[in-house]
Amino acid sequence: MGSSDQAAERVWDDHLAELNEWAEANRRDARNDAVAFWVLKIPAILASASAGIWANFQLTTVSVIAGAIASVCVIVDGIHPRGMLRNTHLRAFHDLRMLMSHMTSQLRSSAGQRENSIRKIIRESEAERERIAAYIRDAETALKPGGQN
Repeated sequence: MGSSDQAAERVWDDHLAELNEWAEANRRDARNDAVAFWVLKIPAILASASAGIWANFQLTTVSVIAGAIASVCVIVDGIHPRGMLRNTHLRAFHDLRMLMSHMTSQLRSSAGQRENSIRKIIRESEAERERIAAYIRDAETALKPGGQN
């Protein structure tokens, strides 16, 4: 294998590694979004359900405290909703994995000089990579005023 083929192989490996890193980051973000989505909802559900039970047993003070906890959780979750991007990040993870698989299949089935095939496949995959980046950006900025956290 010539030095230009080795350079092309390094470019290929680096490109796939970058896509894989991006995919894994999206999988982590999806998992974190799922946790963030439920972190205030579960306590609100439990506290509100238990408030009625406590009231039934004439434990009014405990019932009021449980109701207040539920109210605070609902208010905070309403003012600062979290975890709304889970599906977007999970979709990006799968789309990036499909892109990587498609690129690898194209390379395996390509004929001709390997260096040219690698460069052509990477160039042709750029539109799909940009499409994925655009829908992640659009989803994130739609939920964050001014694109801020």
